[in-house]
Amino acid sequence: MAHGKSTLVRTITGVNPVRHKKEKIRNITIKLGYANAKLYQCPVCPSPKCYQSYGSFKEDKALCKNPDCKSPLILMRHISFVDCPGHDALMATMLAGAAVMDSAVLLVAGN
Repeated sequence: MAHGKSTLVRTITGVNPVRHKKEKIRNITIKLGYANAKLYQCPVCPSPKCYQSYGSFKEDKALCKNPDCKSPLILMRHISFVDCPGHDALMATMLAGAAVMDSAVLLVAGN
C-alpha cells in the first residue's frame, strides 16, 4: 500500500496499516496490515456531513461531531481494511489476506 493509501486508511480508522520498518523505508507491503472502522450516519445533518467514521475502538453509541448538532449517530457498518502485498514473490501472504474478505476493492499501484 503506497503512503497515500495508508494515509486515507489512517484518516478513516485512526490506524496506519503500514507498521513495519522495512515497509516504511521501501514503501511496499511485505506483511499483512489490518485496520478497522465503524461508519456512522447522523439523522439530522445534511449529506455529506452526516457521514462520520471512527476506529473500531469507539463504542457503538456516539454523538455527531458537527458543532451545531450533537445528535446520536446511527451505526451503519463495520468495515476492515486489509493491506496485502502484490508482488508475485509474496503471493502466499496476499492470498492469506484475501481469504478473510467478504468483498474487496482492488487498488493497484503502477509505480
